[in-house]
Amino acid sequence: MPKYLKAISFPAPVLTYTYDGNEHTLLVPGEGYTVSGDTKATNAGTYTTTVNLDTDRYQWSSTVTDNTISWTVSKRAAQATDFTFAAPKNLIWDGHAKAAAITLNAPLTLGRCKTSLVYKQGDKVVASPTDPGTYQVYLVITGDGNFAPTDGLTADSWTFTIQHPTDHVWGNWQHDDTQHWHSCTVPGCSAEERENHTTDTPATCTTKAVCTVCESQYGEVDAHNHPAAKVTSTAATDPTCGSKGNQAYSYCADCGKFFSGKDGDKNLYDDATHFDIAALTHRSATKTAAVAPTCEEGGNLAYWYCADCGNYYADKDGKLDSTAASATNTPFLLSALGPD
Repeated sequence: MPKYLKAISFPAPVLTYTYDGNEHTLLVPGEGYTVSGDTKATNAGTYTTTVNLDTDRYQWSSTVTDNTISWTVSKRAAQATDFTFAAPKNLIWDGHAKAAAITLNAPLTLGRCKTSLVYKQGDKVVASPTDPGTYQVYLVITGDGNFAPTDGLTADSWTFTIQHPTDHVWGNWQHDDTQHWHSCTVPGCSAEERENHTTDTPATCTTKAVCTVCESQYGEVDAHNHPAAKVTSTAATDPTCGSKGNQAYSYCADCGKFFSGKDGDKNLYDDATHFDIAALTHRSATKTAAVAPTCEEGGNLAYWYCADCGNYYADKDGKLDSTAASATNTPFLLSALGPD
């Protein structure tokens, strides 16, 4: 070793640091050498620094076969204190999933790491926290960056609770023939409202009653409740000897039934023939027997008089001949024969 060269030791810096978001410096150039390459680093990784000896005035005190130094900033093991947790802002159940937020505190950065959140209720993973209840939040770190991967970092304070709304959120009405009811749609809530049907739209001859609350039809049709707007009435007509008459009756265009409308009469008919009154057909007619005329007094042919129609009719073989009517009995009177 030349006596004029000063012997110095090859630098022996700290070679391993842990990522903390701050810049780490490997070493500062000392006497007899300079450094180049990666002398400063912040993110996790492996770095290389070259030590350059001033060979004009210095020499290494021991043999140096490699003048490079490899040093490392190791990945950080994530801690809950590295992050800030924020629960969802709206924690009242509304049927929509809630999402918490976990952000990394400065000066820390993820590098090439990625994060995601996992929600659990007990040991059960919940993909989208929607239902009322308490959820524990876990941070998952993946990728090759500044943090060591973790499949579930959490803290006691990393929780939130979705609450039932102040009022129940009622579902659609369900019903049977006597009642209607609906249940609260908030998951886990067993509240129910149940009551009897009420109506201001009673059953008719073709439709059931409609509940004013649930708006459903219920019960049975009322065959005798005919909508007034659908009813037409026919007045009574008396029969004559030549034509039939009828009782008063009504017809409902909704159900197609005929009915008398009298109190207590619940009969319904498919046609109006039930209300027909047969023609009188001279049923009350009386016969006047034939009287032969004399010299002094007139006589008459046999004839009939009907008090119902007020007409006179000829006799034919002992029966009323209705083919011709007369307002008087004159056609049937015979004059006296007179003297020979």
